[in-house]
Amino acid sequence: PSGKPFARHVLVKCLRKVAQNSKVELPATGLFANQAPMGLFALFDGQSSAGDPGPAAAEFCARNFHKKVLENLASLPPGCVSETFVKAALVKSFQELDEELLDTRPDIKD
Repeated sequence: PSGKPFARHVLVKCLRKVAQNSKVELPATGLFANQAPMGLFALFDGQSSAGDPGPAAAEFCARNFHKKVLENLASLPPGCVSETFVKAALVKSFQELDEELLDTRPDIKD
């Protein structure tokens, strides 16, 4: 093995602060109305792909997932900020991250 760790994680204690620092405006109604801190944790397991692509894929996802989540939460239409829409934004974030990974790293197979 290459010596790279197989798994990578993302831990964001307050997604609101990251959004503010990134100049991303999150919705202010629905689930976002009370301005409570929002945490984000994700674990990306790079063991499902043999060799270097697995850890490289996990690294890519860990570095970019929170950006996709912020982008998709910020693009929720007004009035579409219920739990259902937020879950859809998270699913969309995973799908877009997967597509971007496969587009930018042809050595990584889905």
